[in-house]
Amino acid sequence: MKFNRISLAVFTTFALSACGGGSGSDNSPSSSTPPPPEPVALESINDIEATETTQTSLTINWSSDDEFDVTVTQSSGPEIGLSQQDNVITLTLPEVTTDVSADFSVSLRKDDEELDSTSFNVLIKNDNSRLYADGYSGLRLNQEAVHETDTWRAAQVGLYVYDLEHFDTPRSNCYPTRDNCNEFDSFQMMVGDNVRGDFNNDGLEDLAVSISFSPHRAERDLDRFPGTVHIYTGHPEKGLVLNNDVIVDHASLKRHQPYRMTVADFNGDGADDIVVSGGAIPASEEQQAEGILFIREERPIMLLSNGEGRLVDASDNVDITVGDGSSAFGHNLAVGDVNNDSFMDFFTGTSVVLNNGDGTFTEQSDRYFSAWSQWSSALASAMGDMNDDGLTDLAILDYTVLQDGDLARSQVILSNNPGDSLAMSNSPRAQLLPEGYWGDDITHTNYALMADFVPEHPGDELIVAQTRLDKYYDGRYLRLFAINADGDFIEETERLINNEQRIGQRADSNGDGEGTFYFIDFDKDGHKDIVDITGGESNCDDLALCAPGFSVFYGDGDGNYVYRRLENVPYFMYNDLAGYNDGSSRSRTLKTAMPWDSGNPTGYDLLTWFGTLPQEYMQQGDEQVNIWYLLEQKENGL
Repeated sequence: MKFNRISLAVFTTFALSACGGGSGSDNSPSSSTPPPPEPVALESINDIEATETTQTSLTINWSSDDEFDVTVTQSSGPEIGLSQQDNVITLTLPEVTTDVSADFSVSLRKDDEELDSTSFNVLIKNDNSRLYADGYSGLRLNQEAVHETDTWRAAQVGLYVYDLEHFDTPRSNCYPTRDNCNEFDSFQMMVGDNVRGDFNNDGLEDLAVSISFSPHRAERDLDRFPGTVHIYTGHPEKGLVLNNDVIVDHASLKRHQPYRMTVADFNGDGADDIVVSGGAIPASEEQQAEGILFIREERPIMLLSNGEGRLVDASDNVDITVGDGSSAFGHNLAVGDVNNDSFMDFFTGTSVVLNNGDGTFTEQSDRYFSAWSQWSSALASAMGDMNDDGLTDLAILDYTVLQDGDLARSQVILSNNPGDSLAMSNSPRAQLLPEGYWGDDITHTNYALMADFVPEHPGDELIVAQTRLDKYYDGRYLRLFAINADGDFIEETERLINNEQRIGQRADSNGDGEGTFYFIDFDKDGHKDIVDITGGESNCDDLALCAPGFSVFYGDGDGNYVYRRLENVPYFMYNDLAGYNDGSSRSRTLKTAMPWDSGNPTGYDLLTWFGTLPQEYMQQGDEQVNIWYLLEQKENGL
């Protein structure tokens, strides 16, 4: 048998010409008149039932040894991939959202005349086997919960679960000012930042997440509520799995508020290491009532690869001043080769920390700044090469000049001479950034990144995220700065199309102004995109003005980026859980989510979570937990 032609398009025919599998004939000589030939008939084909994304096969036979044309036509259902070997047809089934059927007809033909026909049906079964994580026996989704769409599917629900612990007596917390005080009766888990890398050296991408608790200015027991780093490692079948054993003696890694994170090869072994900025230890409620907010700053976390697929806590190798306010709170973190000696250094709080090249690090801020004690900690920072001279530049954003009336400032320190180019002795050039989007008095610049966003400019560009101080963290606006071929510092924010759609509505506690971003090819179309991750959930009156927890500015390859909402994503909330009282409240967009590259050619998948009921909607016996899960892009959109 052989195929004359084959087409893989839906509702289109392919054909084969071949010998059938009939009973044969007697070719011995005979003088009698031969009987009329038996009608040629196709053997019946059984209907097929198989699971999506698998392959199955069928055999086409007919009752004759003669050659005929056989035409196979798909007349309904999603496109099924077809291939053949002799008279065996292999069907490659697509992803589907629900169980769905596809109908096929088979026609046996000779000289354009149909001699026989038959049909068969393929039932493609939706595979829900990965909806829940292995070993998860907790809460289940209700029957109405949408866990799959044409383009996305939820998976691994329960891959991590955090049980909230409530206090017998409510406590008080004042934030962001002493006049904004509220009672709380539990610590809510909070994600500070996340980074991607291969932390166990198995060739698959992993995620590291800094974990803390809210309210972060409240004193807490670190044995019960430890701020730490979680490692989610890539798995070829399960997607992501929580695997904190990648960190040697993970249980001893406890901080109050580990925050910003960056990946680099700090110890020069070719493997990914992690640095995490430190927060500050809050004072007691009694001390805070007297105006003392923090006891001391925390040392940054330095996790170095040990050559055996694990990370070792080398934080004690970081010689940095903590406790007297000189390093300040590490809301910011930037990594780069500050002194251009080929070792990766970092900047956090108010500290320049140099890599000694032997696994140790030393703060040497005095080489780079004068009167540093008169500056507050920066809220954001970034490193790159904006002026394209091959040397590191440093952006320091939203710091305060204390002797100048608490005026917030932002500047880029540009290299001007070779060697230790940012040191004061080398006279680096300081470039102030223009006024904040809402004015310096009410604008926070709280995240930044340097990268090659605009190819037509010679060096890296700087992108910053700004939000309101009043109302606090309401709205999110990105701004883009560059140095052009003439050496002029210019703003290129107009390249961020639809940027104004997320400027907020001056509402309380949306949380959409705080976050981080990546520069990755999210949809894998060959052009990098700006992925902006915030604490927002768009629970606001005007959805058009609020920043979701996950936003993408899609790049065109020429330095322009268009913001479009991520649609058709089956995210969950507490009212998607079986047996829970419906509070009739639902976030209108996906909340905070972290991109992860599983190797899916369609684009990045997402790690996210949802919390169960607020207490006012809880019924007797209800639990209050945070449930983590994956959102996976489907490869063929069916």
